[in-house]
This record gives sequence, structure tokens and C-alpha cells, in this order.
Amino acid sequence: MKRFRGSPFWFGLVLILLFPVGVVAQIAWKPDFATAMNEAKKEGKDVLIFVTGTDWSKKSRDYRDKLLSSSPLSTAFGSKFLFVEIDKPDWPTEEQKKASENNKGFKSLPRVFPGVAVLDSEGLAWFSAGNLSGSPEELIKRIGSAQTIKAERDKLL
Repeated sequence: MKRFRGSPFWFGLVLILLFPVGVVAQIAWKPDFATAMNEAKKEGKDVLIFVTGTDWSKKSRDYRDKLLSSSPLSTAFGSKFLFVEIDKPDWPTEEQKKASENNKGFKSLPRVFPGVAVLDSEGLAWFSAGNLSGSPEELIKRIGSAQTIKAERDKLL
């Protein structure tokens, strides 16, 4: 009987393909608030809304790049939240105008961009922050603190 003597290279390659290391699920950002809220009601999830003005605010563009590709954000809230990006451009394209129509129901806009709001599945805002800067990790800590307060609120309701 002949014994298989495979190369360690091939064995390692098979392991990497079967069990990728360090792969974090990317956030599926939705451009439509109305659809996200309908999904949130069905799934019982909260909705994190990132509001930006990409065509007029460099700070918004820079923070958007950090936040939208954030693995820490996905790790912290990926299974708990739905994610929506609402862009408020000065010169919207036709596609952005259509998205704006679907986002009219969102009334909890942060007063300064870039901003984030988190709503429960009923549409009640429990976190809002504008003029964001710093790392996504700092935002995660702030949302985490607010989440603790929200849990206390929910016990009372």
C-alpha cells in the first residue's frame, strides 16, 4: 500500500482556502432609509445611519472612507444593526435625487456633517452625533455607551 506524501505547501493552501484567516464580513451599506427601516422591523434590528455631504465636505469624504470600510464597525455591530448611508450633495445626480425621495422619512439628521444616528426598529433615535472625526473605534465606544443607556430605557418602556 502506497502512502500519500503531499507537499506541506499544498496542505497549507488547502487549509487557507477552507479556513481563511482574518476575513471580516464587510458591511452592506444600504442607500435607502425606507427599505432599511422595513427590514429592521422584520428583523428586530437597529439602524445606523451615516449622513454625509460628499460633494461639498472634504471632512465628510475622509470620514466616509474610514467608516465605510471599517472592519471594527462590522465586528462590533454587523449582526445587530442595518447600515444606511445618506448623502446630502449640493449637486445631486438623478440617482441621488431618487434616493433622496426614499430618505425623506429620516428626520433625525445630525446638525453637522459627517454625522451618525442610530434608530431602533420602530424609528426612535437613541444616538446621534455630528462633526465626526477620529477613528471608527472612538465612534464604536460612543455608540456602545449609548447602547447601555438604551437597554436601561427599554427596560422601563
